[in-house]
Amino acid sequence: MRQPPYMYLWRGLTLAVGTSIAIWAYYLFSCVDLSNSVKKAELSPNVSNSGISLICRWGPLEDRSVESVSARGDAPRKTCRKKTNFVFIKVHKAGGTAMCQLFFRFGLRHRLNFVLPNGSSDTTWFNLGWPHPLKEGQYMRRINDEPFNILTNHAVYSRDVFRRIMPNDTAYLAILREPFSHLKSAMNYYNLPGKYRLPRKDAITAFLRRPSFYERPYRSRRRQRFSHTNLMAHDMGIKFSARLDTEYVERYVTRLNREFLLVLILEYLDESLVLLKRYMCWDMEDILYKKIYSGNYDLKHVTATPELRQKHEKWSKADYILYRHFNRSLWTKINREGQDFWAEVRTFKDMHARITGFCRTGEGRENQTARLVFDQTPWNQRVHIDYEFCRLLRSGYAPMRHQAHVIRKSRLQGLRNTGI
Repeated sequence: MRQPPYMYLWRGLTLAVGTSIAIWAYYLFSCVDLSNSVKKAELSPNVSNSGISLICRWGPLEDRSVESVSARGDAPRKTCRKKTNFVFIKVHKAGGTAMCQLFFRFGLRHRLNFVLPNGSSDTTWFNLGWPHPLKEGQYMRRINDEPFNILTNHAVYSRDVFRRIMPNDTAYLAILREPFSHLKSAMNYYNLPGKYRLPRKDAITAFLRRPSFYERPYRSRRRQRFSHTNLMAHDMGIKFSARLDTEYVERYVTRLNREFLLVLILEYLDESLVLLKRYMCWDMEDILYKKIYSGNYDLKHVTATPELRQKHEKWSKADYILYRHFNRSLWTKINREGQDFWAEVRTFKDMHARITGFCRTGEGRENQTARLVFDQTPWNQRVHIDYEFCRLLRSGYAPMRHQAHVIRKSRLQGLRNTGI
């Protein structure tokens, strides 16, 4: 029996409605999954996840304060608010000085306010209370009650202390280094073989055989609150008495993971910085750094045999837990960024190499009218490098810190002259 025409129409409408519901359900649950992924990645509120389809962006994008997303292939992918409030924990002998140069240059170029040591008797011009937690009166007061933007000198991490000084939206950053490599660098820099009278040929082996034996007398005389076997852990706020307590350290590191936006890894510095750029909504020139030259020294060539590493890990348990956790965390975050992340890393490495040559030995060193220009890419606007930028890039940590002091003094003088 032949069916009436309206039955065909009804079947078509039913099929169309069913298909629409299925497609909507697919996108709805995709949005939920992606939102959860973003939460697990602990991204900055200013970072957009380019992997989220446009239909999903009704929720996540609004939360991240992204102002616009460009659809043009030749333009930067997004514009967003640049984060300018941050604390950087300058971990000793982990590339912290190079990063401080980068952060001071960023602050000076953007006319930001630094938390600066006041040079009092219980601190120095380099440290903010270190090796103790920072206290009131160890840093220079605010200018006209303006908020601080950047804290990047040596300081022991303490969220409670920093919360009283920095704005509520402050991002927390740090840098870590592979522990055995860190030990070699620290032993060389602090001349531990000389201080502890270690045998010249096998200094690391002798030290790791009995580190407490060598350190205890020196720590007692100097009232030293840290051990060179757990120096990174000390800078990150782990108590000396708890440095070998695996359960305590793991709980503490889990807390750090919640409180820090990003912990950079020295062995993957370029990848870390590109991720930092994305999380902080910075420009490509903001993450350019002065090339790290570690020099050549005997301890640098000591090989970490399985036996040596086992001994080191026994005494440096906290440092190893810290490094392994945040190294894994870094790569988890990188893997969430998508394939274009590696294209951006290649672009950054090429730009960094060319700018380093231009500023160190090329025209940018002597010629005040020289310019180096990079075209716009999907990850950056057009970049102009001039003599002044090169001067800042070559500048050391101490001169830039001094410049921040000079600017502060000049501003205070101006306020006094105007009667404010």
